[in-house]
Amino acid sequence: MSPAESNSVKMKRKRAVLASTLFKSAP
Repeated sequence: MSPAESNSVKMKRKRAVLASTLFKSAP
């Protein structure tokens, strides 16, 4: 995997974590 590819994977993972935390904090 190229550095750019792994970087995009990291961003996707970060977004998924952010989304899950937002869902958890939502009432």
